Amino acid sequence: MKKQRLNCSIQKLLLANFIILLVFLLSYKLVNHKHKHQTDQYIEKINQLSTQFPPSQSNKYSQKLDLLLVDLGLKPVNNNNLKVDQAKEEEFNKIRSSLTDFILSQSLKNTIQSQTIPTDLQKYLNENQEEIAQIKDFILTSQTITWNFDVNDFNKTNPLNIVLPNFVGLMDLQRIFLLQILADNQKGDTETINTTLESSLKLNQAIQRYPYLISQLVSRTVSSLQDGIIRQVDYLSPQSQVILDNYDYNFSENMIKAFNLELLLVSSPLLFEEVQEQNKLIKPFQKIAYKFIQINNKNGIRNLEKSLVKLQKSNICTFNMSDFQEVKKNKFWSNLPQFLLTNDMLVKYWAMAGNTMLDRELTKQIIKAKLSYAQRGKYSDSLSNLNSQACSPQQWQYQQENNQLIISLTEQEGINSQRKELQLYTKDSIPPLDFILSEKTENKRINY
Repeated sequence: MKKQRLNCSIQKLLLANFIILLVFLLSYKLVNHKHKHQTDQYIEKINQLSTQFPPSQSNKYSQKLDLLLVDLGLKPVNNNNLKVDQAKEEEFNKIRSSLTDFILSQSLKNTIQSQTIPTDLQKYLNENQEEIAQIKDFILTSQTITWNFDVNDFNKTNPLNIVLPNFVGLMDLQRIFLLQILADNQKGDTETINTTLESSLKLNQAIQRYPYLISQLVSRTVSSLQDGIIRQVDYLSPQSQVILDNYDYNFSENMIKAFNLELLLVSSPLLFEEVQEQNKLIKPFQKIAYKFIQINNKNGIRNLEKSLVKLQKSNICTFNMSDFQEVKKNKFWSNLPQFLLTNDMLVKYWAMAGNTMLDRELTKQIIKAKLSYAQRGKYSDSLSNLNSQACSPQQWQYQQENNQLIISLTEQEGINSQRKELQLYTKDSIPPLDFILSEKTENKRINY
Protein backbone atom coordinates (compact mmCIF):
# COMPACT_ATOMS: atom_id res chain seq x y z
CA MET A 1 0.00 0.00 0.00
CA LYS A 2 2.77 2.38 0.97
CA LYS A 3 4.61 1.40 -2.18
CA GLN A 4 1.55 2.22 -4.28
CA ARG A 5 1.18 5.62 -2.59
CA LEU A 6 4.86 6.29 -3.19
CA ASN A 7 4.58 5.36 -6.84
CA CYS A 8 1.48 7.52 -7.12
CA SER A 9 3.32 10.50 -5.56
CA ILE A 10 6.27 10.01 -7.89
CA GLN A 11 3.96 9.89 -10.88
CA LYS A 12 2.24 13.10 -9.77
CA LEU A 13 5.61 14.78 -9.25
CA LEU A 14 6.82 13.67 -12.66
CA LEU A 15 3.59 14.85 -14.22
CA ALA A 16 3.88 18.21 -12.47
CA ASN A 17 7.50 18.58 -13.62
CA PHE A 18 6.48 17.62 -17.13
CA ILE A 19 3.72 20.24 -17.13
CA ILE A 20 6.10 22.89 -15.76
CA LEU A 21 8.67 22.00 -18.42
CA LEU A 22 6.02 22.04 -21.14
CA VAL A 23 4.73 25.44 -19.99
CA PHE A 24 8.25 26.79 -19.88
CA LEU A 25 9.05 25.50 -23.38
CA LEU A 26 5.81 26.91 -24.79
CA SER A 27 6.41 30.22 -23.03
CA TYR A 28 10.00 30.26 -24.24
CA LYS A 29 8.85 29.69 -27.82
CA LEU A 30 6.08 32.26 -27.58
CA VAL A 31 8.30 34.89 -25.96
CA ASN A 32 11.06 34.30 -28.52
CA HIS A 33 8.54 34.59 -31.35
CA LYS A 34 7.16 37.89 -29.99
CA HIS A 35 10.65 39.16 -29.22
CA LYS A 36 11.74 38.43 -32.80
CA HIS A 37 8.67 40.22 -34.14
CA GLN A 38 9.43 43.20 -31.90
CA THR A 39 13.05 43.15 -33.04
CA ASP A 40 11.96 43.22 -36.69
CA GLN A 41 9.71 46.21 -35.93
CA TYR A 42 12.59 47.91 -34.14
CA ILE A 43 14.91 47.48 -37.15
CA GLU A 44 12.19 48.90 -39.40
CA LYS A 45 11.81 51.90 -37.09
CA ILE A 46 15.57 52.50 -37.13
CA ASN A 47 15.49 52.48 -40.95
CA GLN A 48 12.67 55.01 -40.90
CA LEU A 49 14.49 57.32 -38.49
CA SER A 50 17.88 57.08 -40.18
CA THR A 51 17.00 60.08 -42.39
CA GLN A 52 15.89 62.09 -39.34
CA PHE A 53 19.10 61.18 -37.51
CA PRO A 54 21.83 61.01 -40.18
CA PRO A 55 25.11 59.33 -39.16
CA SER A 56 28.23 61.37 -38.46
CA GLN A 57 31.84 60.65 -37.64
CA SER A 58 34.42 62.38 -35.53
CA ASN A 59 36.23 64.59 -38.04
CA LYS A 60 39.53 66.43 -38.12
CA TYR A 61 37.90 69.53 -36.62
CA SER A 62 36.66 67.71 -33.52
CA GLN A 63 40.07 66.07 -33.18
CA LYS A 64 41.83 69.44 -33.44
CA LEU A 65 39.41 70.89 -30.89
CA ASP A 66 40.39 68.14 -28.41
CA LEU A 67 44.06 69.06 -28.85
CA LEU A 68 43.34 72.72 -28.18
CA LEU A 69 41.24 71.87 -25.12
CA VAL A 70 43.95 69.78 -23.44
CA ASP A 71 46.52 72.51 -24.16
CA LEU A 72 44.31 74.86 -22.15
CA GLY A 73 44.00 72.32 -19.35
CA LEU A 74 40.41 71.31 -20.18
CA LYS A 75 38.99 67.83 -20.70
CA PRO A 76 38.82 66.55 -24.31
CA VAL A 77 35.42 65.75 -25.77
CA ASN A 78 36.15 62.53 -27.58
CA ASN A 79 39.75 61.39 -27.21
CA ASN A 80 40.35 60.22 -23.66
CA ASN A 81 43.86 59.09 -24.59
CA LEU A 82 45.02 62.70 -24.83
CA LYS A 83 46.91 63.96 -21.79
CA VAL A 84 45.68 67.23 -20.38
CA ASP A 85 48.41 69.79 -19.71
CA GLN A 86 48.85 69.26 -15.97
CA ALA A 87 50.06 72.76 -15.11
CA LYS A 88 47.23 74.35 -17.11
CA GLU A 89 44.70 71.98 -15.55
CA GLU A 90 45.81 72.91 -12.03
CA GLU A 91 45.66 76.59 -12.97
CA PHE A 92 42.10 76.25 -14.26
CA ASN A 93 40.91 74.14 -11.32
CA LYS A 94 41.90 76.95 -8.98
CA ILE A 95 39.42 79.33 -10.61
CA ARG A 96 36.80 76.86 -11.86
CA SER A 97 34.42 77.26 -8.94
CA SER A 98 34.63 81.05 -8.85
CA LEU A 99 34.25 81.19 -12.65
CA THR A 100 31.10 79.06 -12.55
CA ASP A 101 29.59 81.14 -9.73
CA PHE A 102 30.48 84.47 -11.31
CA ILE A 103 29.07 83.65 -14.76
CA LEU A 104 25.87 82.27 -13.24
CA SER A 105 25.37 85.28 -10.96
CA GLN A 106 25.85 87.73 -13.83
CA SER A 107 23.50 85.78 -16.13
CA LEU A 108 20.60 85.90 -13.63
CA LYS A 109 20.38 89.70 -13.34
CA ASN A 110 17.45 91.51 -14.92
CA THR A 111 19.08 94.95 -14.86
CA ILE A 112 22.37 96.28 -16.18
CA GLN A 113 24.63 95.86 -13.17
CA SER A 114 28.15 95.75 -14.51
CA GLN A 115 30.41 94.12 -11.97
CA THR A 116 34.17 94.22 -12.03
CA ILE A 117 35.66 90.85 -12.91
CA PRO A 118 37.30 89.25 -9.86
CA THR A 119 41.09 89.54 -9.78
CA ASP A 120 41.75 85.80 -10.04
CA LEU A 121 39.52 85.46 -13.10
CA GLN A 122 41.05 88.47 -14.84
CA LYS A 123 44.51 87.07 -14.11
CA TYR A 124 43.50 83.74 -15.70
CA LEU A 125 42.34 85.53 -18.86
CA ASN A 126 45.55 87.55 -19.08
CA GLU A 127 47.80 84.51 -18.63
CA ASN A 128 45.89 82.36 -21.12
CA GLN A 129 45.08 84.99 -23.69
CA GLU A 130 47.04 83.29 -26.48
CA GLU A 131 45.43 79.84 -26.01
CA ILE A 132 41.92 81.31 -25.77
CA ALA A 133 42.44 83.38 -28.92
CA GLN A 134 43.74 80.30 -30.74
CA ILE A 135 40.61 78.28 -29.89
CA LYS A 136 38.36 81.20 -30.90
CA ASP A 137 40.07 81.54 -34.27
CA PHE A 138 39.90 77.80 -34.86
CA ILE A 139 36.15 77.64 -34.17
CA LEU A 140 35.42 80.65 -36.39
CA THR A 141 37.44 79.34 -39.33
CA SER A 142 36.64 75.62 -39.08
CA GLN A 143 33.84 73.83 -40.84
CA THR A 144 31.26 71.72 -39.01
CA ILE A 145 32.60 70.00 -35.88
CA THR A 146 31.11 66.48 -35.61
CA TRP A 147 31.37 63.47 -33.32
CA ASN A 148 30.58 59.79 -33.86
CA PHE A 149 26.91 58.94 -34.14
CA ASP A 150 24.98 56.23 -35.98
CA VAL A 151 21.43 55.27 -35.03
CA ASN A 152 22.08 51.81 -36.52
CA ASP A 153 24.46 51.15 -33.63
CA PHE A 154 21.38 50.73 -31.44
CA ASN A 155 20.74 47.44 -33.20
CA LYS A 156 24.36 46.24 -33.04
CA THR A 157 25.19 46.71 -29.39
CA ASN A 158 23.54 47.47 -26.08
CA PRO A 159 22.72 51.20 -26.36
CA LEU A 160 23.73 51.69 -22.73
CA ASN A 161 27.28 50.74 -23.73
CA ILE A 162 27.55 53.41 -26.42
CA VAL A 163 30.22 55.93 -25.41
CA LEU A 164 28.98 59.52 -25.66
CA PRO A 165 31.13 62.64 -26.02
CA ASN A 166 32.21 64.29 -22.78
CA PHE A 167 30.98 67.88 -22.89
CA VAL A 168 32.46 68.93 -19.53
CA GLY A 169 35.46 70.56 -21.20
CA LEU A 170 33.23 72.45 -23.63
CA MET A 171 31.07 73.74 -20.78
CA ASP A 172 34.20 75.08 -19.10
CA LEU A 173 35.35 76.63 -22.37
CA GLN A 174 31.98 78.33 -22.83
CA ARG A 175 32.25 79.94 -19.40
CA ILE A 176 35.73 81.19 -20.33
CA PHE A 177 34.32 82.70 -23.54
CA LEU A 178 31.53 84.45 -21.61
CA LEU A 179 34.05 85.76 -19.09
CA GLN A 180 36.08 87.11 -22.01
CA ILE A 181 32.98 88.91 -23.32
CA LEU A 182 32.49 90.63 -19.95
CA ALA A 183 36.19 91.58 -19.85
CA ASP A 184 36.05 93.06 -23.35
CA ASN A 185 32.86 94.90 -22.41
CA GLN A 186 34.77 96.70 -19.66
CA LYS A 187 37.26 97.81 -22.33
CA GLY A 188 34.49 98.89 -24.72
CA ASP A 189 35.85 96.49 -27.37
CA THR A 190 32.73 95.83 -29.47
CA GLU A 191 34.56 94.02 -32.29
CA THR A 192 36.18 91.46 -29.99
CA ILE A 193 32.88 90.98 -28.14
CA ASN A 194 31.25 90.02 -31.42
CA THR A 195 33.96 87.53 -32.43
CA THR A 196 33.91 85.86 -29.02
CA LEU A 197 30.10 85.77 -29.08
CA GLU A 198 30.09 84.12 -32.49
CA SER A 199 32.71 81.57 -31.35
CA SER A 200 30.52 80.68 -28.39
CA LEU A 201 27.37 80.38 -30.50
CA LYS A 202 29.07 78.34 -33.21
CA LEU A 203 30.51 75.93 -30.65
CA ASN A 204 27.08 75.52 -29.09
CA GLN A 205 25.66 74.85 -32.54
CA ALA A 206 28.02 71.86 -32.89
CA ILE A 207 26.63 70.45 -29.62
CA GLN A 208 23.07 71.08 -30.83
CA ARG A 209 23.68 69.00 -33.96
CA TYR A 210 24.53 65.97 -31.82
CA PRO A 211 21.05 64.45 -31.38
CA TYR A 212 21.23 62.78 -27.96
CA LEU A 213 19.22 64.18 -25.07
CA ILE A 214 22.34 64.98 -23.03
CA SER A 215 23.69 67.25 -25.79
CA GLN A 216 20.38 69.13 -26.01
CA LEU A 217 20.37 69.67 -22.25
CA VAL A 218 23.99 70.90 -22.29
CA SER A 219 23.26 73.20 -25.22
CA ARG A 220 20.19 74.60 -23.46
CA THR A 221 22.21 75.37 -20.34
CA VAL A 222 24.91 77.11 -22.37
CA SER A 223 22.30 79.13 -24.27
CA SER A 224 20.76 80.40 -21.01
CA LEU A 225 24.19 81.55 -19.80
CA GLN A 226 24.90 83.21 -23.15
CA ASP A 227 21.65 85.17 -23.05
CA GLY A 228 22.16 86.29 -19.47
CA ILE A 229 25.67 87.57 -20.20
CA ILE A 230 24.72 89.27 -23.47
CA ARG A 231 22.10 91.28 -21.59
CA GLN A 232 24.81 92.66 -19.33
CA VAL A 233 26.94 93.86 -22.25
CA ASP A 234 26.98 97.62 -22.85
CA TYR A 235 28.90 97.71 -26.10
CA LEU A 236 26.69 95.86 -28.56
CA SER A 237 26.35 96.68 -32.24
CA PRO A 238 23.95 95.88 -35.10
CA GLN A 239 26.35 93.05 -35.94
CA SER A 240 25.62 91.52 -32.55
CA GLN A 241 21.97 91.28 -33.54
CA VAL A 242 22.85 89.66 -36.88
CA ILE A 243 25.08 87.11 -35.16
CA LEU A 244 22.31 86.06 -32.78
CA ASP A 245 19.83 85.75 -35.67
CA ASN A 246 22.27 83.51 -37.56
CA TYR A 247 22.28 80.98 -34.74
CA ASP A 248 18.56 80.68 -34.06
CA TYR A 249 17.60 77.25 -32.75
CA ASN A 250 14.25 75.64 -32.00
CA PHE A 251 14.99 74.02 -28.64
CA SER A 252 11.44 72.71 -28.16
CA GLU A 253 11.31 70.93 -31.51
CA ASN A 254 14.77 69.43 -31.14
CA MET A 255 14.12 68.37 -27.55
CA ILE A 256 11.21 66.28 -28.84
CA LYS A 257 13.49 64.75 -31.48
CA ALA A 258 16.00 63.92 -28.76
CA PHE A 259 13.28 62.28 -26.67
CA ASN A 260 12.23 60.19 -29.67
CA LEU A 261 15.82 59.02 -29.91
CA GLU A 262 15.86 58.17 -26.21
CA LEU A 263 12.66 56.14 -26.63
CA LEU A 264 14.36 54.25 -29.42
CA LEU A 265 17.26 53.61 -27.09
CA VAL A 266 15.21 52.26 -24.17
CA SER A 267 13.16 50.02 -26.48
CA SER A 268 16.24 48.34 -27.98
CA PRO A 269 16.02 44.51 -28.06
CA LEU A 270 19.65 44.47 -26.98
CA LEU A 271 19.09 46.45 -23.80
CA PHE A 272 19.55 43.35 -21.64
CA GLU A 273 21.71 41.35 -24.00
CA GLU A 274 24.60 40.99 -21.56
CA VAL A 275 23.16 38.63 -18.99
CA GLN A 276 25.52 38.53 -16.04
CA GLU A 277 24.23 35.33 -14.44
CA GLN A 278 26.82 32.57 -14.81
CA ASN A 279 24.72 29.69 -13.46
CA LYS A 280 23.76 27.65 -16.53
CA LEU A 281 20.48 26.56 -14.95
CA ILE A 282 19.38 30.09 -14.05
CA LYS A 283 20.67 31.88 -17.16
CA PRO A 284 17.90 30.64 -19.55
CA PHE A 285 15.23 31.76 -17.08
CA GLN A 286 16.92 35.15 -16.72
CA LYS A 287 17.07 35.63 -20.47
CA ILE A 288 13.41 34.76 -20.95
CA ALA A 289 12.47 37.09 -18.08
CA TYR A 290 14.36 40.00 -19.70
CA LYS A 291 12.72 39.31 -23.05
CA PHE A 292 9.32 39.21 -21.36
CA ILE A 293 9.97 42.59 -19.74
CA GLN A 294 10.97 44.11 -23.07
CA ILE A 295 7.92 42.72 -24.85
CA ASN A 296 5.65 44.23 -22.21
CA ASN A 297 7.37 47.59 -21.95
CA LYS A 298 5.37 48.79 -24.95
CA ASN A 299 2.79 50.30 -22.59
CA GLY A 300 5.42 52.58 -21.10
CA ILE A 301 6.68 53.52 -24.56
CA ARG A 302 3.14 54.33 -25.74
CA ASN A 303 2.48 56.55 -22.72
CA LEU A 304 5.59 58.57 -23.40
CA GLU A 305 4.82 58.78 -27.12
CA LYS A 306 1.35 60.15 -26.31
CA SER A 307 2.95 62.92 -24.24
CA LEU A 308 5.29 63.76 -27.12
CA VAL A 309 2.36 64.06 -29.54
CA LYS A 310 0.55 66.40 -27.13
CA LEU A 311 3.68 68.50 -26.62
CA GLN A 312 4.17 68.90 -30.37
CA LYS A 313 0.76 70.58 -30.53
CA SER A 314 1.57 72.93 -27.65
CA ASN A 315 3.85 75.86 -26.97
CA ILE A 316 5.43 76.96 -23.73
CA CYS A 317 2.61 79.39 -22.88
CA THR A 318 -0.42 77.37 -23.96
CA PHE A 319 0.35 74.05 -22.31
CA ASN A 320 -0.59 73.20 -18.74
CA MET A 321 1.62 70.91 -16.68
CA SER A 322 -1.41 69.37 -14.98
CA ASP A 323 -2.44 67.95 -18.37
CA PHE A 324 0.74 65.93 -18.38
CA GLN A 325 0.62 64.38 -14.95
CA GLU A 326 2.43 61.08 -14.59
CA VAL A 327 0.39 58.41 -16.33
CA LYS A 328 -1.17 55.64 -14.26
CA LYS A 329 1.54 53.29 -13.12
CA ASN A 330 1.53 49.87 -14.70
CA LYS A 331 3.36 46.91 -13.30
CA PHE A 332 7.06 47.55 -13.55
CA TRP A 333 7.64 45.07 -16.37
CA SER A 334 5.23 46.99 -18.61
CA ASN A 335 6.66 50.34 -17.57
CA LEU A 336 10.37 49.74 -18.07
CA PRO A 337 11.13 52.95 -20.04
CA GLN A 338 10.01 55.08 -17.11
CA PHE A 339 12.85 53.73 -15.01
CA LEU A 340 15.14 55.41 -17.57
CA LEU A 341 12.96 58.24 -18.91
CA THR A 342 10.00 59.46 -16.88
CA ASN A 343 6.97 61.34 -18.13
CA ASP A 344 7.75 64.19 -15.71
CA MET A 345 11.29 64.39 -17.03
CA LEU A 346 10.06 64.53 -20.61
CA VAL A 347 7.50 67.28 -19.98
CA LYS A 348 9.63 69.45 -17.74
CA TYR A 349 12.76 69.37 -19.88
CA TRP A 350 10.61 70.22 -22.89
CA ALA A 351 9.26 73.15 -20.89
CA MET A 352 12.81 74.20 -20.01
CA ALA A 353 13.61 74.18 -23.74
CA GLY A 354 10.64 76.45 -24.45
CA ASN A 355 11.69 78.82 -21.69
CA THR A 356 15.19 78.97 -23.18
CA MET A 357 13.66 80.11 -26.46
CA LEU A 358 11.79 82.84 -24.58
CA ASP A 359 15.08 83.91 -22.97
CA ARG A 360 16.65 84.30 -26.42
CA GLU A 361 13.67 86.34 -27.62
CA LEU A 362 14.01 88.62 -24.59
CA THR A 363 17.72 89.05 -25.32
CA LYS A 364 16.98 90.10 -28.89
CA GLN A 365 14.39 92.63 -27.71
CA ILE A 366 16.95 94.09 -25.30
CA ILE A 367 19.50 94.47 -28.08
CA LYS A 368 16.93 96.20 -30.29
CA ALA A 369 16.07 98.62 -27.48
CA LYS A 370 19.73 99.39 -26.81
CA LEU A 371 20.51 100.00 -30.49
CA SER A 372 17.42 102.20 -30.85
CA TYR A 373 18.53 104.34 -27.92
CA ALA A 374 22.05 104.63 -29.35
CA GLN A 375 20.66 105.87 -32.67
CA ARG A 376 17.92 108.20 -31.37
CA GLY A 377 19.17 109.23 -27.95
CA LYS A 378 15.96 107.98 -26.37
CA TYR A 379 13.90 104.83 -26.13
CA SER A 380 11.33 104.16 -28.83
CA ASP A 381 7.71 103.92 -27.79
CA SER A 382 7.58 100.64 -29.65
CA LEU A 383 9.73 98.43 -31.83
CA SER A 384 8.96 96.21 -34.81
CA ASN A 385 8.33 92.49 -34.59
CA LEU A 386 7.04 92.20 -31.03
CA ASN A 387 5.32 88.85 -31.60
CA SER A 388 6.69 85.93 -29.63
CA GLN A 389 7.50 82.93 -31.81
CA ALA A 390 7.97 80.58 -28.87
CA CYS A 391 4.87 81.78 -27.04
CA SER A 392 2.27 82.63 -29.68
CA PRO A 393 0.00 84.60 -29.51
CA GLN A 394 1.79 86.54 -26.75
CA GLN A 395 3.79 89.69 -27.49
CA TRP A 396 6.71 91.51 -25.95
CA GLN A 397 5.78 94.85 -24.44
CA TYR A 398 7.66 98.03 -23.51
CA GLN A 399 6.76 100.16 -20.50
CA GLN A 400 8.56 103.45 -19.87
CA GLU A 401 8.67 104.68 -16.29
CA ASN A 402 11.00 107.22 -14.64
CA ASN A 403 13.63 107.19 -17.40
CA GLN A 404 13.54 103.40 -17.46
CA LEU A 405 12.33 100.92 -20.05
CA ILE A 406 10.85 97.64 -18.83
CA ILE A 407 10.73 94.84 -21.40
CA SER A 408 8.48 91.91 -20.57
CA LEU A 409 6.13 89.33 -22.00
CA THR A 410 2.40 90.09 -21.87
CA GLU A 411 0.34 88.06 -19.39
CA GLN A 412 3.36 86.73 -17.53
CA GLU A 413 1.69 85.38 -14.40
CA GLY A 414 1.19 81.83 -15.66
CA ILE A 415 4.59 81.50 -17.31
CA ASN A 416 6.43 82.91 -14.26
CA SER A 417 4.67 80.42 -11.99
CA GLN A 418 5.68 77.65 -14.34
CA ARG A 419 9.31 78.81 -14.41
CA LYS A 420 9.44 78.68 -10.61
CA GLU A 421 8.11 75.12 -10.65
CA LEU A 422 10.71 74.13 -13.25
CA GLN A 423 13.45 75.69 -11.15
CA LEU A 424 12.46 73.53 -8.18
CA TYR A 425 12.33 70.41 -10.34
CA THR A 426 15.59 70.80 -12.22
CA LYS A 427 17.56 72.62 -9.49
CA ASP A 428 18.46 74.97 -12.32
CA SER A 429 18.61 78.74 -11.89
CA ILE A 430 16.21 80.59 -14.19
CA PRO A 431 16.46 84.36 -14.79
CA PRO A 432 13.37 86.60 -14.58
CA LEU A 433 11.41 86.95 -17.79
CA ASP A 434 11.68 90.73 -17.87
CA PHE A 435 14.46 93.29 -18.03
CA ILE A 436 14.92 96.91 -16.94
CA LEU A 437 17.01 99.33 -18.98
CA SER A 438 18.04 102.71 -17.58
CA GLU A 439 18.79 105.90 -19.49
CA LYS A 440 21.64 106.58 -17.07
CA THR A 441 23.33 103.41 -18.22
CA GLU A 442 22.58 104.04 -21.89
CA ASN A 443 24.16 107.50 -21.77
CA LYS A 444 27.50 105.94 -20.81
CA ARG A 445 27.67 103.91 -24.03
CA ILE A 446 29.46 104.75 -27.24
CA ASN A 447 27.54 105.67 -30.35
CA TYR A 448 27.27 102.84 -32.87
